[in-house]
Amino acid sequence: MPSTSLQWIALFGFAAIAALFLTELRRWRLLGSVIGRRQRVLRVCLIVLVEALFAMMYFGPWATDRGNPLAELLYWTLCLFGGLAVVGLALADVREVMRSYARMCRQTFSDIDRGDPREK
Repeated sequence: MPSTSLQWIALFGFAAIAALFLTELRRWRLLGSVIGRRQRVLRVCLIVLVEALFAMMYFGPWATDRGNPLAELLYWTLCLFGGLAVVGLALADVREVMRSYARMCRQTFSDIDRGDPREK
């Protein structure tokens, strides 16, 4: 059973991200191919990495309870690099969303510029 507040936060975050992922999977099935394959892979990697970070947060007090400062430093440094990887993947996902939005806008406005062929 979790004993520290960090472990409770990790359990809550783990459950919240799992629920978010299941909702995302359901939405992908219902909506079809709204986002591309690359963005789906990116989001799955992002969610898996976030879940791994929550697991590391949960096991952190146990893993660093040995009294070895070097082991603690290495463990939390690994967590830090995992967090930075999450930020990088999130930025890549935002970039993909912006590209998709720009592509959709170009397509919409090019359809408007062409006009309705029945009007001519």
